[in-house]
Amino acid sequence: MTINSSRVVFFTAALAFAFMGCPPVGGNTGGGSGSTGGGTAGGGTAVGGGTAVGGGTATGGGTATGGGTATGGGTATGGGTATGGGTGVTCTEITLPNLDFFENDVGNDYVSFQSDIAPNLGAADPDQSHLEFYAQATGTFNLASPTDKNYKTCLRCLRIFQDDSKVFFQKSGSLFVGTSDGGTLIDGNLSGTLADVTLVEVTIANDYTSTPVDGGACLHITAATLDVKRIPPPTGWTCPAAAYGDGDCQCGCGVVDSDCTGTTDSSECTACGCPSEATDAGAVPSYCNPTNTAACLPVPNGWGCPSNYYGDNSCDCGCGLVDTDCADAGIGACEWCNDDGSCTLAFNDAGVAPGTPSADGGVLPRSCGYIEPTNNAVCQPLPVVDAGTVDSGTPEVDSGTPEVDAGTVDAGTPEVDAGTDAG
Repeated sequence: MTINSSRVVFFTAALAFAFMGCPPVGGNTGGGSGSTGGGTAGGGTAVGGGTAVGGGTATGGGTATGGGTATGGGTATGGGTATGGGTGVTCTEITLPNLDFFENDVGNDYVSFQSDIAPNLGAADPDQSHLEFYAQATGTFNLASPTDKNYKTCLRCLRIFQDDSKVFFQKSGSLFVGTSDGGTLIDGNLSGTLADVTLVEVTIANDYTSTPVDGGACLHITAATLDVKRIPPPTGWTCPAAAYGDGDCQCGCGVVDSDCTGTTDSSECTACGCPSEATDAGAVPSYCNPTNTAACLPVPNGWGCPSNYYGDNSCDCGCGLVDTDCADAGIGACEWCNDDGSCTLAFNDAGVAPGTPSADGGVLPRSCGYIEPTNNAVCQPLPVVDAGTVDSGTPEVDSGTPEVDAGTVDAGTPEVDAGTDAG
C-alpha cells in the first residue's frame, strides 16, 4: 500500500473496559473478591497476584486503580486498560471539526479526507486526521477486523498526526459508509458515521506495518457524522471532476477552478490540465495561458524540450526557443538547463566541462555554463576537437611480438657463399 499524506477519520470509540469477574475463592477485602494466587482487592477483582483498587480488575500480577483493567503485569489508572506490562491512561477525547476531501487516485481505487483535530494535542500547528479508503464498498465495518486493524492491510484507515512526534492508528470502533447524494465516494463524496473509535499511538515501518507503542497514548471519538459533498464541476470543465474545488488551483481546464483566486494570473496555478502531448482526439501539445487560468495555448514550433516544460512557471534553457517563463533571454534568467532535448546534453556527451554559468559566481546550475549568455534558447558553439590528437582513453596494448628489422633477419638457414667451389 502506498503511503498517502492525507488520512482523515472521525473516531467515535468509547474505550472498551473488559472487566473480568472471578468467583470468590480466597479472602475478601473492602467488598472486593480475592482469588487464589495471593490477590489483593480493595473493591475490585484480583487474580494471580494482582492488586485491584477502587473497582479495578487485575490479572496476572497487574495493578488496577480507579476502574482500570490490568493484565500481564500492566498498570491501569483512571479507567485505562493495560496489557503485557503497559500502562493504561484515560484516552483523550477528540473531534474532527472540518472534515473535507483531500485527494484521490481513481486508478488505484483510493480516496482520502482530512480534518484538523479538536482540541489541538501538541504545539501551535494544527494536528491532522486522515481518513483513507482503498475500497469503495458501503456498509458498516469493524475497524478491529483482521484487514483493518493494521495500516499495512487496511481498506479503511484512520490516522492522527500529532505534530511530527506521534502517530495514532485505529484500534477499535465501527465505521458506517452510506451512499452520498453528492456523488460517489471515489470522487470525494462521503456520507457515514464513526462510533466508539479508539486510536492508539503506533510506529509505522517502511513496509507500512503499524505497531502499537508500549505504554503509548490513546485517543477516542465517541461519535462523529461524516458528511462531505464535493462541488460538481460546471459545464465546460475538461479536467477530472475530482480536481475541481479540491483545494488546489488547477489551470487549463476550460473553466476557472473555484480554488483559483483570480482568472488572469497563472502563477497561482498548482497544476496545469492542458494536454502535454498530441492525442488521437486532435489535441496538440499546449501549456497554460499565463493570462487566462482557464485556457491553454499551443506550444510553439521549434521547442525541443518536453512540451509540458514550456510555460510551467520555470525558465528552461537550451530548448530552441526562449521559454515564456524566462524573465528575459539572458543566461541569468535560466533555472533549468539540462532538460531532455536541451542543447546542453551534446556538451555532456562530448565530455566538455561547462564554463562559469554567470558572472555572479555560478549561482545557476553548472550545465547552464553551456548556454549562450545573451540568448538562452541556444548553447555556445561546441568546441571542435582535433581528431588526430584525441586520447581515446584506450591503453596501448603490447602484442607480445618483438619488433623485427626485415633487413637483418636471420631466417635460421646457414649462409652459403655462392662463390665457393663445390668440388
